[in-house]
Amino acid sequence: MNSQFLSKSSNRRVLTLVIAVAAVAGVIGYYGVTQFGQRQEPKNKEQPTIVVQRVVALGQIEPQTEVIKVSVPATLSNDRVAQLLVERGDRIIVGQTIAILDSRDRLQGLLVEAREQVNLAQAELAQVRAGAKTGEIDSQKAEIARTQAQSLGEERTQRESLAKLEAQWLGDKNVQQAAVSRLAAQLEGDKNVQAAGIKKIAAELSNARSELSRYEQLYKAGAIAQSQYDTKR
Repeated sequence: MNSQFLSKSSNRRVLTLVIAVAAVAGVIGYYGVTQFGQRQEPKNKEQPTIVVQRVVALGQIEPQTEVIKVSVPATLSNDRVAQLLVERGDRIIVGQTIAILDSRDRLQGLLVEAREQVNLAQAELAQVRAGAKTGEIDSQKAEIARTQAQSLGEERTQRESLAKLEAQWLGDKNVQQAAVSRLAAQLEGDKNVQAAGIKKIAAELSNARSELSRYEQLYKAGAIAQSQYDTKR
């Protein structure tokens, strides 16, 4: 009976010890998890704010010296020069672009449209080549050739117009240079005439002063009357 009592007391002590150790371990684990969670809390940092400032103003484009009027050929009616790529006195070479017409975008759009039509016709030709008839193939080829010829004709017309505009601009430039040379010669001639007139007036003034000095000496000597001296003066 004593042995059974001792055995039951030992078991209770061991069970009590295990429960106490488990409780202590639970407290330590809870404390560690709590501290780890607090350390892992992210800190909210303020991001810098970037302020973009824009400046808006009104402006006006004016020519530096004068407006040069350039007319276009009759073939390009209602077309105007949108941009002049040369200035007065510049040297140009054959084939150099000197101006851009305001119809350039429209003509380029037509060219792009024509090329698209060519590509479409070529695609349709490729689709029908497998089982199409000879007549249909020839018709497609003729349409492609017509479209290509039309595109080349428009390009050739634009080049001819630019060549005419270039020739006209060169002619206007030569006329302006001749007018400048004529005005310079006229100015030089007027300058020489004015210089000669100034010399003549200076000589007359010198003679008049000499004659007045002589009359003054005669008046002081009593050779002439005061009225003659006053008239000469």
